[in-house]
Amino acid sequence: MLFSEYIRVRRAELGIPQRQLAKAIGVDVPMYSRYEHGERHPKRPQVVKLSRLLGVDGNDLVARWLAETALSVIGHAPLS
Repeated sequence: MLFSEYIRVRRAELGIPQRQLAKAIGVDVPMYSRYEHGERHPKRPQVVKLSRLLGVDGNDLVARWLAETALSVIGHAPLS
């Protein structure tokens, strides 16, 4: 499970509203929603804050974030 899906599922499990997490990491709700849908990628300090708020291992969440970010870049890069 990649970063965006993982944070969406974990947030739902904990019953935390998007607006609460958005405020805690310093973004507006539409931007946070884009993070959960994989349309945008948060900055590393925001990922670390999210790991604390969601009660998950910070290293695991950062690894998922890096994998999804890399996949996004590689997936859109021209081959030639």
